[in-house]
Amino acid sequence: MRNPRPVTLPQQAWGPQPLEYAANNDRPAVRVWVQFNVGPARRCDALAVGWNDQVVIVELVNDGGMQPVVWRTAVSKTA
Repeated sequence: MRNPRPVTLPQQAWGPQPLEYAANNDRPAVRVWVQFNVGPARRCDALAVGWNDQVVIVELVNDGGMQPVVWRTAVSKTA
């Protein structure tokens, strides 16, 4: 079995708006649906690193700090 790696959106899908980045100590906690290269998509705890109106770059908390780019609609803020 291959090592699970998150699938990330290509830069062409990010849209024309520039990304806004959070400071390292001010990244909002989020829950995100992430598709991996093996198995089904799963909901993960993450920190939002950068975003625009189309996509969010997230840092996966329990998956080795990987930073996939996902659709904004796959992300929700935690309380």
